[in-house]
Amino acid sequence: MPDLSPPSLDDQVACVEREIGYRERVYPRRVTAGQMTPVHADRELRRMRAVLETLRRFRDGMVLLRDKTEMASCDCCGKMVPRADIGRVIAYGIETFVCGQCRGEEVEDA
Repeated sequence: MPDLSPPSLDDQVACVEREIGYRERVYPRRVTAGQMTPVHADRELRRMRAVLETLRRFRDGMVLLRDKTEMASCDCCGKMVPRADIGRVIAYGIETFVCGQCRGEEVEDA
């Protein structure tokens, strides 16, 4: 029976990496054959690389909002907060990134 569960972010990243590799092999031949312009090939590869970067950032707990505010998830509570509000904490040799509230700072609710 086929796996019907939604693909994980790691699965999606791997899929986009394979697609980029495919395009890097195929597009030069299409350009040479006159089936695609170099500008179109470059634009499509840049777009797919941007998709890959977005997925990696999302997978790694960071997203960029439309207003260019980079968001990150707190390793402690999981809340998405502005990246600037996340602090680096090393405890027992393990590096984590936590929000001000989890670090015990006074934080205004949004």
